Amino acid sequence: MIVSIIRKDIADSIEEAKSEMELAKNRLDHAATEMEIDIAIYSMIAAEKKIDMLFKMAKESLGKAQ
Repeated sequence: MIVSIIRKDIADSIEEAKSEMELAKNRLDHAATEMEIDIAIYSMIAAEKKIDMLFKMAKESLGKAQ
């Protein structure tokens, strides 16, 4: 039960991070200044790192469930 709740939380967080990535890509597409470009790129990197971390957590939770 607890493992399934954790998996649901991780899945929800992955979807949220994917949305953050899409938002950052959209910001980059519409960036008008160097500062806006930098912010968009840093946001994309942060979202990518978050997704990587969440997938690692999901993989670890699958191992614990077995």
